[in-house]
Amino acid sequence: MSEEQVPVSVPSTDPFALAIPVSRQVQIRNIILSESASRRTSKAAAILDDFSPTIQIAQVHHVADREAKSLIVVVPLKLIVEEDGDKPIEHVRISATFILFYRVDSYEGIEEENLEAFASMNGVFNAWPYWREYVQSMAVRMGLPPIVVPVHRI
Repeated sequence: MSEEQVPVSVPSTDPFALAIPVSRQVQIRNIILSESASRRTSKAAAILDDFSPTIQIAQVHHVADREAKSLIVVVPLKLIVEEDGDKPIEHVRISATFILFYRVDSYEGIEEENLEAFASMNGVFNAWPYWREYVQSMAVRMGLPPIVVPVHRI
């Protein structure tokens, strides 16, 4: 007697797959810059061509309001240009926190893990053009050559 094989549904851990249910239900309502800071050394402009900036994405978090059908995603970003050595010297630091406001058409079928995946992937992806513009314009305001942030790759 042969047994019939029945496929077993395994919950996905793929962030792309987890983010899809949310991305199908949201629309961006607003993006704001909630916090920013910058600093440079007097040597920054001279060494900028010799060192590649490092970009850090801090802990992205979100707040979902199912009754109000809204989702807020907070995306903190930082760019650092550091001179290597025994004691690394930070010559440029530009940081910004963006808050993204989304309207959610329906929360049906959306779990916390879906919201986390959406916030960490789509939230950063949606904030990235604003981050790129902020870094480039802030660098010029700091008396530095424009710093072009690369496209965000997922």
